[in-house]
Amino acid sequence: MDKSVQEQLRLSLIGIIQNQRGSILDQYYDAFCRHVSLFDRKKRGIDALREICLPVKARFSAILDRFITVLNNRDFEYSYNLQESEQEPEYVLRFVVVPGQQYRLDKHDIIRNTEEFVDIVAKALVNSADPLVKEHGKEVETMLSKLIYITFEDLWIASVVGFRSQQGLIRQLLSKVMKVQEEERQNFWRDVHDDFLQVLAITMVKLETIEELAQKNVEVMKEEVETLRRLINGSTKRLRSLCQGFNLSWFEKRGLTFSLRAFIKVFEEQFGIPIKLLTRTGGEQIRGFQGVTLLRIIQEALYNMGKHSKAKSGKVTVRVAEGQIHLVIEDDGIGFDVKGTFEKNIRFGHLGLVFMKERLRLLNGSFEVTSVKGKGTRIAARVPLDHALKDMERSRGECYEKGQGLDR
Repeated sequence: MDKSVQEQLRLSLIGIIQNQRGSILDQYYDAFCRHVSLFDRKKRGIDALREICLPVKARFSAILDRFITVLNNRDFEYSYNLQESEQEPEYVLRFVVVPGQQYRLDKHDIIRNTEEFVDIVAKALVNSADPLVKEHGKEVETMLSKLIYITFEDLWIASVVGFRSQQGLIRQLLSKVMKVQEEERQNFWRDVHDDFLQVLAITMVKLETIEELAQKNVEVMKEEVETLRRLINGSTKRLRSLCQGFNLSWFEKRGLTFSLRAFIKVFEEQFGIPIKLLTRTGGEQIRGFQGVTLLRIIQEALYNMGKHSKAKSGKVTVRVAEGQIHLVIEDDGIGFDVKGTFEKNIRFGHLGLVFMKERLRLLNGSFEVTSVKGKGTRIAARVPLDHALKDMERSRGECYEKGQGLDR
């Protein structure tokens, strides 16, 4: 192709893309949001997703700008700023690889996004009335191959940045888990040494005293026996409470509601914050891995409340309805900046909220934190019921329909 014709063709393509930019981005954005809606666990509508996914539109507008820069360069050269992608791991993790079918190359999101975006741009060029574009179709395809490369490169490098970020987070989580495990071991043995071994030593002394008093003063001996009984009863309660944190067989017998009551009692004694517990419809039946995971989430939320919120009171609500477990933890504390705290906690290894979010992902649940400074914090979670619990809930509903009481 003559260089002057090639120059005119490049300028024509630039003009068409600039004139059709809004339409190109709107078409791709609508297609992207529709694809996201197929895998959105919260089942939000397209309008809501359009608000959430706005950064995608800006990202692909930047890709168009990069393509125009290439077209303006007679040698079709450009430079990619890797540092920009490395500064945007949050964008990458949210929008680049949407949860879908990643195990087949033809359905991988990076391939799909690249193909869809380039197809939309190609149609805008082909459907234009520019005779130069229609006459030189092969040359246009050659120039569009640059857009394919630019788009794929941006998405692929961004995904690598995202995976690196996730790998770093996993390392932090594993480090935190090992640290917590070691702290629990140390606390356990400290309790055993400082409390129960001392009680056993005191018990031996008391028994010797009682043995001597049995021959001298029966009334004083009875007082010593009562003191010893209270000492042993107190140690028994503390040992039972300590064992509950490590042995979950009691959880299988009593369920989530009982376990929450026991934990909240310990929490109130430790932090002095009264907690109102509301359980509705089936909370006592939540057991197994799902129940234990929910208990750990509530424990983490309450510990955060006790350590940071300066709250005067709190409330925990557990409700089973419409095939889901609804969990809400609220307080009237000082509140905090949710987004800033998430980012700061990840950066400095304070991973309480992150742990809660990851635990809910294991249960295919959703997680939302809302907080207003000076007005408290609300953590809401929804988790699909286990199949066994669904059957139980269905049977319970049939009992109600027949007018039968559940206590029968």
